[in-house]
Amino acid sequence: MRYLNAVLIFAATTLAAQQPPTPPIPPAAARRPASPARPTPAEAPQPAAAPEPSAIYEFRQGQVRIDRAEIERITERAREFAREFSQQGSSGLLAPLAPLAFMPQLSIAGGFGGTLPEYPPRAWAQSDPADSLYRAANDVMTKGDYRKAATLFKELPAKFPYSVYAADAMYWSAHALYRVGGTPDLQEALQILDHLKTKYPTTRLRNSQSDVASLQTRVAGVLSTRGQGGSEIVKRALAQNTGVCDSEDAQVRSAALNALMQTDPDAAMQYALKILGRKDDCSRDLRRNALFLIGERRGSNGTISPAAIAALINVAKSDPSPDVRQTAVSFLGRTQSDDALAALEDLMKSSDDQSVQREAIRALARNPNPRARAEIKALVERYAASEQLRITALDALNQDRATQEDIAWLQGLYGKVDSPRMRSRIINAMARLGGSQNEKWFSTLANNENESIEVRLEAVRRAGQPMDIAALGRLYDQTGQRQLRMEIVRQLGNRKEAESIDKLADIAKNGTDPEVRKRAIDGLLNKKDERATKILLSLVDRPEKED
Repeated sequence: MRYLNAVLIFAATTLAAQQPPTPPIPPAAARRPASPARPTPAEAPQPAAAPEPSAIYEFRQGQVRIDRAEIERITERAREFAREFSQQGSSGLLAPLAPLAFMPQLSIAGGFGGTLPEYPPRAWAQSDPADSLYRAANDVMTKGDYRKAATLFKELPAKFPYSVYAADAMYWSAHALYRVGGTPDLQEALQILDHLKTKYPTTRLRNSQSDVASLQTRVAGVLSTRGQGGSEIVKRALAQNTGVCDSEDAQVRSAALNALMQTDPDAAMQYALKILGRKDDCSRDLRRNALFLIGERRGSNGTISPAAIAALINVAKSDPSPDVRQTAVSFLGRTQSDDALAALEDLMKSSDDQSVQREAIRALARNPNPRARAEIKALVERYAASEQLRITALDALNQDRATQEDIAWLQGLYGKVDSPRMRSRIINAMARLGGSQNEKWFSTLANNENESIEVRLEAVRRAGQPMDIAALGRLYDQTGQRQLRMEIVRQLGNRKEAESIDKLADIAKNGTDPEVRKRAIDGLLNKKDERATKILLSLVDRPEKED
């Protein structure tokens, strides 16, 4: 649970750090013109600055604002935790996080490649004359009464053109009309958005400016499919926003493809293969979804079809999106095919994208074919390869397919490398692979005075976790180094086995180093066990030595 708690605490504290302060209420002088003369729209007071476009997503439920980069960083950390524990044979510990190791990157709302916000932002200017009207429109929009919401939002800039809410209300009136979806509604929505850019050209909306472009693109796109493509306003909207993706359409296509896979798998496969032939940025998520459908589908013999394997290889080598290529590589690693294996070997050696290379290494390590294992070892021994790739290969070795030959190879490799990082990773790999013959090797390494204390401590830390208590006790007795003994005592204090209490009691009673003895007493205290408590009492009530 310590590691799972660490993940949850990390995520919670990171998200909490993103909670912004309540936006300040603008002063009265900033909300109304100073004189009876009506200012021009360009002179009208502007709302307070909002976060930079596409940087923030506001969740209506709970009103949490989360930074895009933080979400992606947390996601990647979770993936790494899942991979690490899977390699260490502890996948059950983090079972809820395991799917993250193969999940596509999150699509964060707002801006390029995202989805439009569903709800308006909370009211932020209580003293503004339009505040109550904005709140009423917001409430109606949240309840899904789009027609009424559009009417209320349109009313706001008409009555209060200089309100800090005016520009946002225009956007949300267009948004509500888009949700209603009739052709006249869409035409009106497009006109409102066009007017918004003219009337408030310098206003920064609480919604990012890219949301306006996204909404324009979607409205114009729907009108185009309804025969309105020749309209000047439609053509202008599409021309102005050529770099904006309609990801809502991509989501609908993905849902339709998923449904088709249930009703007509062969037709769905053909469409999925066709989708993978696209290279544009806007279809990235759609291509990734197609990969999942292809990679998970198995024939009656339980294998993936040659056509699907060929498609995966093509995507892994040529798709313009790194994360799509990584997804394809991951599926190739689960495919028992000589062609897939050859492609992984090629990507591991020659890909110009290190993220794809690393995924190919992990995929080979998961492959049961002995040839894949040999390729991993060859990479580790290839001194011309970057140290980071060689470390990735070492980290990918796992207990599931470990052999005595692998352990002997790692032991021999340790003496051949000089890099402290490589040596540390070899120790980690040895600890993951386990096996009875490791105990002697770790004991020798821990007691080797020619090694640095850091390496010896690393050996004890990694070896102590899988060792049985008797072996850990022997390791304690064999070493005479205080730091090593302190580490062993710490591990004994964290172990659940009853035998660990016996060894801690022996150290506390009969040890000759007072600092180590105190660490052993702390270990007994940590047990919260009745027998450990009795041992502590016996230490207090020991008979005095005679003079």
